[in-house]
Amino acid sequence: MLLEKVFEVEKCPGRTVRAELAARLRVSPRQIQVWFQNKRQRTRAGAKPTVAESIAHETRDTEMAAHEAVAALMSMRHADLSASSSCSSPARES
Repeated sequence: MLLEKVFEVEKCPGRTVRAELAARLRVSPRQIQVWFQNKRQRTRAGAKPTVAESIAHETRDTEMAAHEAVAALMSMRHADLSASSSCSSPARES
């Protein structure tokens, strides 16, 4: 998932970024380089996503949907609170 996130920002990371990623993931910088090469090729060719890519996208989509749902609920609640505070009680007829 870390590599996917970095790929979204930088399609072709430099040597220092690859070295940092390799250290974090405990692999060689060459493995990181090959991963990015393969990923670029897959995105260019329009190939089907790998299982890991599918999982990453599903997770991201789920997180975005949850965030949007919370935002919608908050705005509805805010609208309800605004409406209830601006409403005055109806005048009583005698």
